[in-house]
Amino acid sequence: MIAYDTEYAEDSYGGLTYAQLDLDEFAPYEIGEQEFHEELSRLRLMNLRAGQKWPPSR
Repeated sequence: MIAYDTEYAEDSYGGLTYAQLDLDEFAPYEIGEQEFHEELSRLRLMNLRAGQKWPPSR
């Protein structure tokens, strides 16, 4: 998994996309914010340096 935001827009793996997504297409996969953060906490973001927290403001 790779993560980007406005403070961390790109790296050697790629960067933020400017493509528009069709939200109706992804509606069956929608999850709430709490579930998102629970799942995210289980993953290792491959583009972060050792010890770097994500998101940066947390």
